[in-house]
Amino acid sequence: MGQVRALTERLRQTTKAFDAQHVVNAVSTDRRLVTLRSQWNKLSERARKLGEKRNLIGHTFLTWSSDKVFREIGLPWSERVEVSEKDDNDQISEIGTLTTEIAFYTTQLGILLPFSDDDQIITTV
Repeated sequence: MGQVRALTERLRQTTKAFDAQHVVNAVSTDRRLVTLRSQWNKLSERARKLGEKRNLIGHTFLTWSSDKVFREIGLPWSERVEVSEKDDNDQISEIGTLTTEIAFYTTQLGILLPFSDDDQIITTV
């Protein structure tokens, strides 16, 4: 089983891989790769921000009080926020959409710049 890496580290390493000389050479010769390279910066930033948002929720616990559900962070902060079903569903949708976009992106990139990775996902183009 491969080493589990934090999202920020995976994003950083992917960005760094674009700076490898053979990748830079390939990107500079194909306008589609130039476009994909520029799209990566926006996609990476969206993934980073969504990961941070997910982590804020992932490190809480749910409580029930006065017929409402709350998301809480324990001591020493004792923060408490009412759970919104709409917000939770919106975040689930954002994660699903971004996952699909990244899968499609890696497929396009893999076609133009063949690579192999344990986590590579092939989607229909």
